[in-house]
Amino acid sequence: MDHVTDNAGVEPEGIAATSILGMVLAIVAALAVVVAGGVQIALGELQSAETTAIETTGYPVLKETNAAAQALLNGSGVVDAANGIYRIPIDRAMQEIVMAGGSGGTTELTLSL
Repeated sequence: MDHVTDNAGVEPEGIAATSILGMVLAIVAALAVVVAGGVQIALGELQSAETTAIETTGYPVLKETNAAAQALLNGSGVVDAANGIYRIPIDRAMQEIVMAGGSGGTTELTLSL
């Protein structure tokens, strides 16, 4: 049978495949934009929740650890008086090292936490 006789009485729809493909691509692009926007909103909400949690708890152990470290670095005290071990501020210790190095002498230092 001939193609013309098989479709006798049927009008062609007149929709080109490129139009259909263009419409499908436009829908896919719109969905991609919606998904990307949703991900950005979700990440923003996550960041906001994280900030709120940090402000609420304040990480007390971290604050205590940092305060103790600063006290050790910037404070002075006796570590072992019998052996003559003392703790001095880190800035002063660095100055002492520079001064001792400039005189040509050797200085024994023991650093401990």
